[in-house]
Amino acid sequence: MIYLVTASKDAAVYELYPNRNTGVDEILTISKAYTSVDASDIARSFIQFDVSSLPSHVTASSTVLHINNVHALNLPISFSLYVHPVTSSWNMGLGVWAGDTTTDGWITWNNQPGVDYTISSSIYFDYDSLDETEVDIKSIYNYWTASDNYGLRISHTSSVETSSLDYGYIKFYSKETNTYQQPFLKIQWDDQVYSTGSLSAVSSNELVIKSKELKSYYLVGKVNKVKLVARDKYPVKTFAKTFTYLDVNALPPNTYYSIVDVITKNRILPFSEYTKVSCDTSGNYVKFDSTNFPTHRPLRLEFMLERDGVNEYYQDDLTFMIK
Repeated sequence: MIYLVTASKDAAVYELYPNRNTGVDEILTISKAYTSVDASDIARSFIQFDVSSLPSHVTASSTVLHINNVHALNLPISFSLYVHPVTSSWNMGLGVWAGDTTTDGWITWNNQPGVDYTISSSIYFDYDSLDETEVDIKSIYNYWTASDNYGLRISHTSSVETSSLDYGYIKFYSKETNTYQQPFLKIQWDDQVYSTGSLSAVSSNELVIKSKELKSYYLVGKVNKVKLVARDKYPVKTFAKTFTYLDVNALPPNTYYSIVDVITKNRILPFSEYTKVSCDTSGNYVKFDSTNFPTHRPLRLEFMLERDGVNEYYQDDLTFMIK
């Protein structure tokens, strides 16, 4: 299962504007560049996620930070950014970059919290990996749950920031964006149940995998179960008195589901080892937690089955929404 956590606060700080607060700006910036007059232009971004009261069913085998790039300029062919846990509290503030807003106590370049450099995650970038970025921050999540959670900082290393090289600008959507692309955490764990009992395994090379009794909408913040039907696409005709297309068959354990935004094609939940299809003696099913899902958007279930080293893809005909 994958549990989504959106940011509770975020802001960027800028060396060129040391007293400017950007707490409600729609953009987060990380940079190491030079202006037209050769002034050093360094920016760092801070994000905090509230993980203090997660539901009892949430157990983190993996914690991934997801951020979406909105603009990049003058970047090298490849580079890395680094994520460190923040060590003291900070006030997001109510400023925007263009507003030149300063208020005592709000986070700025001259008023930014420190970080613990002994714990870090790195984000590698090249021209093929700029749009969507995911980085494993399980070590930082462990730090938060073992001590205090003041969020994280994304920046270049100190050696890069003090060098004479130009690493350009990379900008991400903040939590204030009016798009679905705000930063979020994916807390992931394997919750697959697989006990087929007397069910026969699917065997045909041509299958039908569909939802069963799918609701038109589900409530946000709930754990939802959707039953699935898996059968041969072209059942063999027999003289039996029952319809073979009503038979319940078991999908193999290496079957995965994904939830896709129909309009944007964005995968809310991607295929992964944390989105396995489960099976019990009654048949196949998936369970997903709709916390922080996009609401009032058409969503679709898709499936991937691994057989003989080949991935087979299927999609449900029906859509649903989160309210």
